[in-house]
Amino acid sequence: MICMFLVLWFFALQVLKGWKSFRELIVTGAQFLVYSLAAGGLAAVVLLPAALALQTTASGDFNFPKTIDSYFSIIDMMARHIGNVGTEIGLNHWPNIYCGVAVYMFLVLFAVCRKITVREKAVYLLTLLFFYLSFSTNVLNFIWHGFHYPNSLPCRQSFIYIFLVLAMCYRAYMHLGDISLRQVAMAFWISVGFVLIAEKTVLEEHFHFSVFYVAILFLAVYAGIIYYYKNRGAAGWRRPS
Repeated sequence: MICMFLVLWFFALQVLKGWKSFRELIVTGAQFLVYSLAAGGLAAVVLLPAALALQTTASGDFNFPKTIDSYFSIIDMMARHIGNVGTEIGLNHWPNIYCGVAVYMFLVLFAVCRKITVREKAVYLLTLLFFYLSFSTNVLNFIWHGFHYPNSLPCRQSFIYIFLVLAMCYRAYMHLGDISLRQVAMAFWISVGFVLIAEKTVLEEHFHFSVFYVAILFLAVYAGIIYYYKNRGAAGWRRPS
């Protein structure tokens, strides 16, 4: 999974930094390929015996999906950022992606922050969309798990998705001093609106009715903290170092 993400992120970084010529892109890609093969070769002493051992188990079967199916909607997946949602450990494919309700607000702030370039926003948001597709589409889910469906603990690439989401939230946090209170209020109400939509549309048993109200309460607390720090003292907000 990490190798797959590194290939994906290599191309994302090339778009972010840009390149002066096609030759520079080819040289950089060749370096990435050589170092990746070297790393794989060094790890082969462990990887090859493990791969051979897996061939003798049920995980050795290879039955690529013949049709493309979707398990659930983006709203259903994003709703799992709400706290105290039941953890999926069975075969229902639900991703376990909780990493704080504040991500709703900070993802909106990331999208509206003028200090973050349109190119960076596009790269991160498209990568995020690809992960949502990976969670909900059977073919991508099959590929991410080594061309095999997991027998339990679905969407095991969730840790990479969480890393990406928190990186985006941190980028917004770093520019919090350049974000207006109006944008903070907008992020808060958009987040609350999403939670209310999720309460109406998400009907899975993982969601107790109380989690939606608790999520709104925490969003209000986070918005209050941001408001307090942006208005404290004569110096106002100090950008994190």
